[in-house]
Amino acid sequence: MNYNKSFTGLFLAALLSLPGCILHVPSYQVQRLRLIRDDVTYNETEKNVTLGAKLLTEEDKNDLFGEHIGALEDNDCHIVYLSVHNLSDKSYVLTSGRIGLEQLALRDVVKLMKKTSSIGRLSVWYFSSVPPAVVASLVHDPLIIAPISIGFGITGIIGFVQGIKSIIMNGRVKKDIEEKIVPKKVIIKSGARYDGLMFIESSDYKSQFNVQLREVDQRKNVILFDVDLGKSE
Repeated sequence: MNYNKSFTGLFLAALLSLPGCILHVPSYQVQRLRLIRDDVTYNETEKNVTLGAKLLTEEDKNDLFGEHIGALEDNDCHIVYLSVHNLSDKSYVLTSGRIGLEQLALRDVVKLMKKTSSIGRLSVWYFSSVPPAVVASLVHDPLIIAPISIGFGITGIIGFVQGIKSIIMNGRVKKDIEEKIVPKKVIIKSGARYDGLMFIESSDYKSQFNVQLREVDQRKNVILFDVDLGKSE
């Protein structure tokens, strides 16, 4: 009997200590690209349009993505920052196909990011939802059945909450990358500024490349920038 009481007390004490350490799921804070806008290593102006570019350093990557940087921290992936400031009286279009770098697809970039396991946490919730009758069929001591059932219930709730928080956090990671990655096409109107990131496999990266802008109304009006990021490597 004393053994059962001791077991019950220790079990409940352990349960009470779980929420503080298990409920925590890392959050994701979106960082704006203006953090690195003023620190470009390439900056040229043609026809009142300024192009800035930079190969992100490890410090830049950590500033933007924090603990969720994942494999982006390795040399397997280079990240190039591009900024276009249109001070002309015309609108220009920037397309990823007119940039002399082959970038990774959004889905591949997201896979490289460090995320939390939503499925694993929801599995804890699912498999922890054990009915008291099942516990009773396995454990025959009435004094132990109650705390074990409570334990399964608390663990299930924790797993469910973690799973939902993980899904939300992973969604934020994907949305942030989707907003930052250079799209297939973006129109930069007069007076507007655009900045974005290109994620490139190390084998495809080159420090010298071209960036071409075309005027929206006059396609023959082209601005060509010869970018050289060799000094930033």
